[in-house]
Amino acid sequence: MILAPHLLIFGLCLGLAACGGPLAEKGRYPAAMPESRICSDLVRLPQDLTVYARQAGWDKSLLAPKEQDLLAERARKAFFAPWRQKAPSTGLKRSLADTFALRREAGFGENLRPFPPEDWAALKDNARPTDFPSLAAHAITVCATSLRAMPSRRPYFLDPDLPGEGYPFDYFQHSALWAGTPLFLSHLSRDGLWVLAETSTSSGWLPLRDTALVDADFERLWQSRPLAVLVRDKVALRGREGEEPVIGHTGALFPMAAACGAGVAAPAILYPRRADGGQARPAEAVPPPGAAEPFPLPLTPEKIARVGNGMLGQPYGWGGLLENRDCSSLIRDLFLPFGLWLPRNSAGQGKAGRTEDLGGLDAPARKEYIAARAVPFFSLIWLRGHIALYLGRHQGEPVIFHTFWGLRLRGPDPQDRYGESRAVIGKACVTGLSPGADLPDIASPNSLLDRMERLVFLSGAVSK
Repeated sequence: MILAPHLLIFGLCLGLAACGGPLAEKGRYPAAMPESRICSDLVRLPQDLTVYARQAGWDKSLLAPKEQDLLAERARKAFFAPWRQKAPSTGLKRSLADTFALRREAGFGENLRPFPPEDWAALKDNARPTDFPSLAAHAITVCATSLRAMPSRRPYFLDPDLPGEGYPFDYFQHSALWAGTPLFLSHLSRDGLWVLAETSTSSGWLPLRDTALVDADFERLWQSRPLAVLVRDKVALRGREGEEPVIGHTGALFPMAAACGAGVAAPAILYPRRADGGQARPAEAVPPPGAAEPFPLPLTPEKIARVGNGMLGQPYGWGGLLENRDCSSLIRDLFLPFGLWLPRNSAGQGKAGRTEDLGGLDAPARKEYIAARAVPFFSLIWLRGHIALYLGRHQGEPVIFHTFWGLRLRGPDPQDRYGESRAVIGKACVTGLSPGADLPDIASPNSLLDRMERLVFLSGAVSK
């Protein structure tokens, strides 16, 4: 569901900037400087997940087939859950209250100036909070889009002079949504251009034109077919000649147009188009070779590495901003092709399997514990506001796959937050447990390792 902004701030702006701040602050790390000079891990460690997959047992099954099939069936049920809804959830109602309680005077607009009172009033008026709910309809996304806290594309930043605030940390941005996502719609904006929607993992406003209404026949068709999953980003799905293609992303699920036999390189899929009356109609497309696979994929280090390599190096995207990924959406989209349905935020993912506590250990003991206990390609490392996938060891050192914004740098006065800054990395990469430890002005050489609280073993992962 939508997270209250004050919780996001608390969880996501600590220590390592999985979640960092303004670009090139204080001029110490200019934007043109290669990130490899800021974080030596990006040169020292192979930026290729297949290197670690070979060490982890290339084609070794990480789950018993029966357990994976059970989890995949739960994932399928969760994916279509919005079409079983008849009313908005209580969580959505609480989240709306949190959004409308935001203080206009604490926010900044796209020009990094305080939010004008009249603009704030117009946003709230367009959301019609006193009329909620005004709809109860099932729908589906017909393109990649975003869930927003308000019916607007305008951003809402907190104080951009503080490290960890300003761009890209738009608190109106909740989550990217890929094409073909089932929705429950519960409210229409005053201007008729936005709808309030819920998915199985998140909720918010999205443009009405990015959705199409579904009827019982469409739902039966969509749920009666085996599923295929995209394992590549920016895949053009082309239907009828002359139609504009729909762009698909890793982790998007679609019904197969027909059963997929052995040796088929790319299963034909059904995807939704918006008809003139706003209803969804099915269209058929054949994704490029290697872009789609029958769901779920075999859960092996090699397959996870192949999917993950497609996201390696991609820009960091707070809340899915600009169709990029933050730490939790990277992990979610990485494992969904294998039938593991993970929560959308890192707090939920930190509880999505069997867990072991790291909080009582000092940094050396924590590092040793992770290296001895974590399962390569199948264990997550959780800390408040961040999550990463454990890959194994490189030259004896534990390594992880994650996406983050930057590294926290100390200012001249440790008590002055305005003196802090960030060295921006801003992408998905492979690092050790203490990225940036060799920077002379890093706030803490072990800022990431010191805050690791939990190992999550995905065997027994739950759907929520």
